[in-house]
Amino acid sequence: RARSSAPSAPSPPCAQLAEYIGLRTLRQRLNEPDMAAYYAGLFPRDNPKNTRFAINFFTSIGLGGLTEGLRDHLKNAPKRLLEQQAAERAALPPPPPPP
Repeated sequence: RARSSAPSAPSPPCAQLAEYIGLRTLRQRLNEPDMAAYYAGLFPRDNPKNTRFAINFFTSIGLGGLTEGLRDHLKNAPKRLLEQQAAERAALPPPPPPP
């Protein structure tokens, strides 16, 4: 039985775009500030679990190059969290002196 070299399922739209316009151009277009709101769900930064899932998904379909921003976000998340917590502590009023 001969096997076809064509994929058995259509590739995801991002993979098709990357094939037609190139990964670099696709990454540039997805990173345009005017378009960020439209792609926010594809590249979630709301919590590390969702960010890791997106990184793994795009990497598994051969588009890991699109996840550089997510990788940086995930790498710097602990530092940002500590900075945020320090700022919140600094904004609190000092405790009253002991009686």
